[in-house]
Amino acid sequence: MDFLRVQSCCQLKCYDIIDVDKQKSFFLNFSELKTKNDKDNFILRCMEAHVPKQVNTTYKRKTQALYSWKYYWTRQDEKLQVCMTFLLSVLQIGRKRIRTIQGKFSKGQSIMHDQRGKHTNRPRTISDEVWQLVQVHWASIPHTESHYSSAKSSKKYFVNPELNVKKVYKLFQKYYESVNGRQLSNLKYRTYCRYFQNKSDYAFRQPRTDVCDFCTECKIKLKMDPNDSCKTLFELHLRRFQKYKEMKAQILSPSGFEDNLVLEFDFAQNLALPKLNVNRQYYSRQLSLYVFNVHVHNNGESFLFYFMEHEARKNSDAVCSMLYETISRQLLPSHKQIVLLSDAAGGQNKNGTMVQFCSYIANSLKVKISHLFPVRGHSYNICDRNFGLYGKILKKKQRVSTISDYVRIFKRSRQNPCPFVIINAANGILRKWSTALAQFCHKSPVNKNTKFTIQQFVQLKYDTHGNVLASKSFSPNLIPFKVLLFGNTMNKTFDLHLMDGKPITKDKEKDLKDLMKFLLPSKAKWFDHHVFSSNLKITDHLSDTEDDSETEY
Repeated sequence: MDFLRVQSCCQLKCYDIIDVDKQKSFFLNFSELKTKNDKDNFILRCMEAHVPKQVNTTYKRKTQALYSWKYYWTRQDEKLQVCMTFLLSVLQIGRKRIRTIQGKFSKGQSIMHDQRGKHTNRPRTISDEVWQLVQVHWASIPHTESHYSSAKSSKKYFVNPELNVKKVYKLFQKYYESVNGRQLSNLKYRTYCRYFQNKSDYAFRQPRTDVCDFCTECKIKLKMDPNDSCKTLFELHLRRFQKYKEMKAQILSPSGFEDNLVLEFDFAQNLALPKLNVNRQYYSRQLSLYVFNVHVHNNGESFLFYFMEHEARKNSDAVCSMLYETISRQLLPSHKQIVLLSDAAGGQNKNGTMVQFCSYIANSLKVKISHLFPVRGHSYNICDRNFGLYGKILKKKQRVSTISDYVRIFKRSRQNPCPFVIINAANGILRKWSTALAQFCHKSPVNKNTKFTIQQFVQLKYDTHGNVLASKSFSPNLIPFKVLLFGNTMNKTFDLHLMDGKPITKDKEKDLKDLMKFLLPSKAKWFDHHVFSSNLKITDHLSDTEDDSETEY
């Protein structure tokens, strides 16, 4: 509450008698008091009660005032009479508060005491003993803590998946009757439900993110036998996971963005084309739309690349191509290192082509690259959350006919901190990196003493000299391997050819054509132009072959 100068009050102009400095000091003396009791007693000291000498009989009140009141500005030994309007304005209080204090004084209360919440005229108030018994009852129900989201939540989860608030409320009624020998009458379900939502540390469903098969298997074995042979491996697994979390948290901290470009990437679940609400669809082969997300942690931008299955394959060449496009757009001169975060999918993110590609980028752009892989079973990343944004809309959408329909959903699914950057990857982005790099790189990174087995490594670091440093743990112990053939630089240029398309099978084409009768003519025409045509050259998926004025039911 800030001080406001009083500039109007009554005919006596109290605001001229009490200057601005005095007003401010008077206001600060009042506002700096911590409790309501102290403030009410301060206001009472600024008033004096006098027995009225005359009583006006022309206007009869239901209850005659016992006192007439005078108001004062006070400071230590100084005391100046003011009007009530001035006192209310300088202290920034309401008339009702003054009247309440005067009413308490008239009843013989010379020192103000706050009585809020201390009265006993609430016959339906739930006693503290009942709420304590509620907490005891919750603790008696079998529950467990979540291992997967312990950093985000301290909630405990009931083991029985069939429980809900209403069932727990009915169980508590029986529990209360067994403890006290009488039924619980004044605790209604709505009150109990509100208390559970606001005060409870319990929930009914465990988080379903990062569910690890190995963790689940070990927990079952250790529950049956606490000394099972898997105990040591399970503890080691948890320590590795904790170390990975710490490393990732450090990378994603504000200090980690100063010199690093941090990218996290993953493929989404394939989307069906077309998606229809007819039974025939469930028995037909459908065209798959591939979606790849590269999330830039530095500025929150998120790139969604898409292409159809007959335009290119979902392999390491596609991943390298879309990563290269993102790096070209996001890498700044101030960045000294690129940090890549992804799962360990062998055919896409963790293979020889990716190693050669990262060595080439580090060597040609003179920037270090670090690629971190998660512990198996704990690979949840920000891309999964991004896919969930448009997934919520798709669940409610019964019909999606063409790519343009999907793109419209992508655009409106994310607004904060910025919408998705949506790119047609088949339009000149997808290239054959594996073929182009094979002539400049070793088929497998070379070290005289150690064989390069990529699936064993969880860290890969690339320097600017064409070497990769690999580690089997999340420790700084790294083993060097040489990747480039020609010294420390790529001294030859090479051509990056477009990835070849793969025609869809005849059976799938037949099934797709059977579904065309469930589409509007403009949508079916889109499939004729982009899918069924024998010419598989790259075209714009969002062309004018569709008429957006036509809407499907």
